Amino acid sequence: MRYVFDDSINAVEQDADGVRVGFERAAPDTYDLVVGADGIYSVVRRLVFGPHGEAVRHLGMSGVGFSAPNRLSLDRRALGAQPWASHRSGPNTS
Repeated sequence: MRYVFDDSINAVEQDADGVRVGFERAAPDTYDLVVGADGIYSVVRRLVFGPHGEAVRHLGMSGVGFSAPNRLSLDRRALGAQPWASHRSGPNTS
């Protein structure tokens, strides 16, 4: 496994031998797998799938997560933690 830091991908081409990756600084190389962990407006995703507006399809859902120091010494991961079933609401719930 090879990790590449302090460089940017500027080309991605897949063929029968793998994925040929071009870099801003380093010479191109071929890989079995390429992971682009470069954020929501990923250059790697754009190179592989096209412009952001064409590659992303929103599903109408959002999520958020965070962590915070346990300054109150709580013994649970969530305040008022209950089984998920008790949080159902809407027409077909009892």
